[in-house]
Amino acid sequence: MSLKNLLYFLFPLVFLQHHALCQEQVVRSAYWLSNFNLSSSEIESKYFTHLFCAFADTNPKDFRVSISPENISPFSTFTKNVQQKNPSIKTLLSIKDSNSITLSTMASNPTTRKNFIDSSITIARSFNFNGLDLYWTYPKSNSDMTNIEILVKEWRSAIILESKKSGKPTLLLSAGVYYKPIIDGTLNYPSKSLARSLDWINLMAYNFTSPNLSRVTRPHAALLDQDSGKNISGSAGIKDWIKSGMPSKKIVLGLPFFGYAWRLLNRGNHGLNAPSRGPIGGGDGSMGYKKINEFCVRAPVTFDADIVGNYCWLGTTWMNFDEYNTIFTKVAYAKKNGLLGYFAWHVEVDDKWTLSQEASQAWEA
Repeated sequence: MSLKNLLYFLFPLVFLQHHALCQEQVVRSAYWLSNFNLSSSEIESKYFTHLFCAFADTNPKDFRVSISPENISPFSTFTKNVQQKNPSIKTLLSIKDSNSITLSTMASNPTTRKNFIDSSITIARSFNFNGLDLYWTYPKSNSDMTNIEILVKEWRSAIILESKKSGKPTLLLSAGVYYKPIIDGTLNYPSKSLARSLDWINLMAYNFTSPNLSRVTRPHAALLDQDSGKNISGSAGIKDWIKSGMPSKKIVLGLPFFGYAWRLLNRGNHGLNAPSRGPIGGGDGSMGYKKINEFCVRAPVTFDADIVGNYCWLGTTWMNFDEYNTIFTKVAYAKKNGLLGYFAWHVEVDDKWTLSQEASQAWEA
């Protein structure tokens, strides 16, 4: 099936009101990670409407948001630098958990929540960011879910109050979330409440699997289900979030600019579900698109329309990733289904801005 025919087959028409809303505000975004060798002045910000500067930390002692000494200089110039090439771009400071329990502890107490919220707003204004992003990716308990609901409600109220007092535009507020509204079948996000308090959610539609988790080659970021009934895909996550009460216009779809490398058990068996020995090299086998693209110059690349994903292989090395045709299809899916936009994780591993440009052009098509 050709890519063009696939797009017509996959995407139903959406309500005109959703389309109109998406025209009012669109999020074509990406994360920039300070620990990679790409300065903010090098970002081709013309391909984006929003950029996330990552990461600020949460102090485990007083639960205030802070920026590490080595990041003060690059964070302080981030907005100015990316606006040189795109004056209209909006920037958000992304805040992560400094360890596995800091955010959980902070969100459980009114005093520590206030410390966190007030300090986040102060830093955002001091460093000229247009918004804040909560990167609490894996809440661990039902209490965490309850406290997330309270936290974002109080955060929204504080942001509105600060805007009224300062006379400045209201800060944006977003959050990175699991690809489905329920984690491990037991932990439910407070979807309707999040929809009221957040400008949008960043749906992490990737890392479904890895060579350390599966001894057969599998897609880590498929848009469509590989296995009927299991609903492990980006489209399944989107549908579940909408069913749980999150409006489509507040969902931003995650695009991975990275993939995973498996070591095949048998070089003659190199398709999906081929037996594997685990990851290539050390760690989990993850690899940025730039390095994957260098490898795939020597290897045949397959676009699998049944899952919407790419893979390539050479010898006993098998890689799953998103190339330009997959990025185009995912962005087209997001737009046709009334989503607010997309975000990329992350800009440093793009190859000569190939995927960033493809995503931008797909939204404009």
